[in-house]
Amino acid sequence: MDRIGPRLVGTIGMICFSAGLIIASQARSLPVLYLGYSLVGGIGVGMVYVCPLSTGLKWYPRKKGMVTGIIIGAFGMGGFIFNFYYPH
Repeated sequence: MDRIGPRLVGTIGMICFSAGLIIASQARSLPVLYLGYSLVGGIGVGMVYVCPLSTGLKWYPRKKGMVTGIIIGAFGMGGFIFNFYYPH
């Protein structure tokens, strides 16, 4: 992320996560579901997760614990809301 910047890493992560959801939604077998949601989607989430965390730590170097807690809490709350808000 330091070499290419958080915007490109976040964009690639968003594309990977979206592709994982699309693959999982079209899955006709369990291995394809695992491939889409777990592998491709997980890589995307991992890439997107790093961007706000490292940026926040660079913005507030003296408040590392507070920034990390807020970002991790917001990221977890986003997953919680996404799972309940997304219509089935």
